[in-house]
Amino acid sequence: MVWLGFCATGKLNLAFTSCKMKSSEYIDVQKSCLIPFKNKYRRKKFVFQQDNASIHTSNETKAWFEAKKIEQMWWPARSPDLNPVENIWGIIVRRIYADQKQYNSVAELKVVASECWEDMEPKVLENLVGSMPKRIYQVIERKGGPIEY
Repeated sequence: MVWLGFCATGKLNLAFTSCKMKSSEYIDVQKSCLIPFKNKYRRKKFVFQQDNASIHTSNETKAWFEAKKIEQMWWPARSPDLNPVENIWGIIVRRIYADQKQYNSVAELKVVASECWEDMEPKVLENLVGSMPKRIYQVIERKGGPIEY
């Protein structure tokens, strides 16, 4: 499994995780990816967005975010249209498998995934973050129905 995070300011390190992450592993990913990013941009205010996966909402994870004073955005259930990380995954997957490319090992795939993330243009991240007001407006306008993203 792969974890990533980003904001208009930049991207967090990519993390390769087990297929069935538990809260403790998720917290370890946040320690190694989110905390260094937060420390680098400590003068900037940000709100962390994640979906309602059980490892994101467990008491252990909630307590860790609270202890680290990381503000989290409330997130409605079943709302992938709103989450810009889904767009990033789509971009990365299209780049990884361009021209029907196949890989001989997980290690090879990890290298290419890392390269795709490293090469992600800052403007793409800025545009996705900037699209949030429009996404939210569309959800309200459509009374919670699917949106164009």
